[in-house]
Amino acid sequence: MRTIPSAALCSMAVLATCCTAGRADTVLYNDRAVTVEKTLADPNDLWLAPADLTAINGCELKPEGICLGETCIPISQENEDLLVKRDGKSWINATELARKLGQAYAVDRETGTWSFGEIPSQRAAFLKSAVAPDFALRDRQGKTVRLSDYRGKKILLVTWASWCGCRMDVAKWEPIYRKLKDQDFELISIAQDTAGEKAAGPIFDAANVSYTTIIDPDHKISSLYNFVNVPSAAWIDENGRIARINEGTYASTYKLGAMEFGTDDYAPAVEDWVKNGAQSKYAWSPDEVAQKIRPRTAARSS
Repeated sequence: MRTIPSAALCSMAVLATCCTAGRADTVLYNDRAVTVEKTLADPNDLWLAPADLTAINGCELKPEGICLGETCIPISQENEDLLVKRDGKSWINATELARKLGQAYAVDRETGTWSFGEIPSQRAAFLKSAVAPDFALRDRQGKTVRLSDYRGKKILLVTWASWCGCRMDVAKWEPIYRKLKDQDFELISIAQDTAGEKAAGPIFDAANVSYTTIIDPDHKISSLYNFVNVPSAAWIDENGRIARINEGTYASTYKLGAMEFGTDDYAPAVEDWVKNGAQSKYAWSPDEVAQKIRPRTAARSS
């Protein structure tokens, strides 16, 4: 666990304002807008209940501190700039947490709208330690799906698009998933279609799949995982670390007229990894994963 030192105490003048329920605010993060019904009134900062903070960005209040994955900011009774208790309830200063994490944020005070940027530690952990970036996206049933919800399972995270021949994989992955799902395995299939449900929805429906399905018109997943093309995939182990990351991954071979594409080798490799974990000959070492993760270039970050 990595810890980040706490900052100095906030002033008593600020704490004096943190004692009454404020208005409902809107928090923008990870391409989502979350309405928070209750905050603590503060002229400068945004104070949230721990459950609301977790719902927004995945940070959790634990005995060791406020944690996001393996990064924890320690808390104590003295650092009320970050955590206070009022009437028996805990409140976390989301903006102070952002400052400690180096996360950019902005606020429109007239509308009560707060916008938070990417958390740098997530990107750094991905590039340096192959920790799979967490996300919060709604599936096709409207349920919020977080990668962290599947901790303890192996995950195949795969992207595709309706305009790509890889759309045929949507149906092909279903029998493979059914074969592996009882081995603590989950498949998350994410359509990278700018046309959204209109383009990708009918393909999911026709395949009658039972695995997790998400439509990501803003290409959030491709951005988080530095994917350039579809199909792309990441193998994520039970501890949330990348075991392999590829582009051009298919569940089978296909023919469209005179064109043949895909591979019959990839799905058996996934099956071997699900069975054998880090001992699978198809799982990469941490050094191999680090070399294969595509760094962001200036052009791709713009």
